[in-house]
Amino acid sequence: TIAKVQRIIQQTDERLNRIEPIRDTLPLEAGQQAPRTLALWMDEGKAVKLQVGEPGPGDGSSSTFYFAGPDLFYAAQPYAHFVFIGGKLQYWCDESWQVNQVDAATLDQREGFLYEEANQYLGWFFGTGE
Repeated sequence: TIAKVQRIIQQTDERLNRIEPIRDTLPLEAGQQAPRTLALWMDEGKAVKLQVGEPGPGDGSSSTFYFAGPDLFYAAQPYAHFVFIGGKLQYWCDESWQVNQVDAATLDQREGFLYEEANQYLGWFFGTGE
């Protein structure tokens, strides 16, 4: 399953290389030295990939979300990969794609957090964000 997800992500990125993302910058929050940057790739009016650049040392870090229709398919954050099946978080992997053994309650909690974060940033583009 993990290898298949990696192939799908690679193929999606290859396809999206031909599409210019919509870019924006969020206002500075208290204590931030630089703003978060957003890039959204759309295909046929639907969000496919959302990348959130976090300010920090060096180039900072980023979170990336891939969508299958309205649901998350995959999310990457520093030191972690998250694989969704049917919109439900099934695998929480480390930076080497090794599956972490976590209980269902922890998966559910992280799933909620990832959806909340993705929806917050998508809302910025679609006029429902703050």
